Amino acid sequence: MSSVSEKSFKPSFLNTIAHKNRSLWLRLHRFIISQRFGFSPTKIYDTGFFSGLGCDQGARRSKEVVDVLIEFFHPTSVFDVGCGGGFYLYHFAKSGILSVGCEGSDTGISLCPPESIVFKHDLRYPLRCNRTFDLILCIEVAEHLPSRFSEVLVKSVANLASKHVVFTASPPGSEGDDHINCREPEFWDALFNKHGFMVNGKLSAIMRRRFQEIGSATWLQIHLTVYDKKQ
Repeated sequence: MSSVSEKSFKPSFLNTIAHKNRSLWLRLHRFIISQRFGFSPTKIYDTGFFSGLGCDQGARRSKEVVDVLIEFFHPTSVFDVGCGGGFYLYHFAKSGILSVGCEGSDTGISLCPPESIVFKHDLRYPLRCNRTFDLILCIEVAEHLPSRFSEVLVKSVANLASKHVVFTASPPGSEGDDHINCREPEFWDALFNKHGFMVNGKLSAIMRRRFQEIGSATWLQIHLTVYDKKQ
């Protein structure tokens, strides 16, 4: 009896150790392969990232999300800062709206729809265009940049926006790949205020409820903030 128990115990014990070692290695790998150490977005956000659960959740109800954004803002032009695979841009373009985006990962750019204009840009550096856009999206991007580039990002977003910004960023304690700059909302509010945009608290709350109703990505339901250009 004891020998059978020992035989059944050893594989189970070894499998547990192997699983823990793999988990430790993945955590260590994710910590090292990071923008905090200067790795490029292409190195960090590869095929595995874009096929992962986070991106799947982001794409969830993306058409319905875009329908809500069009309903509230009626944009003729949209720029998605850090657009990933471009699932929002796709639906804006299908609605006849000029849709432009930038992305730091080659893999992300390869997934973007041909109906949109997407170019490569590392958001650690200022982003400049020769025009502005009615609506700027910056969804779950800010927490991926080293903290010293926070204002660079916000200034880039503000310079692109003629009217409105829809922004989400993970707060402290949020798990995720390369979440190295999780801040309280007030941190971002202050930076946007410095660069000419103010929080539209009422509209932010209304839109969060709408996104809860349609079952969109969690961060749109919880973290979304609308910033309006100061008059």
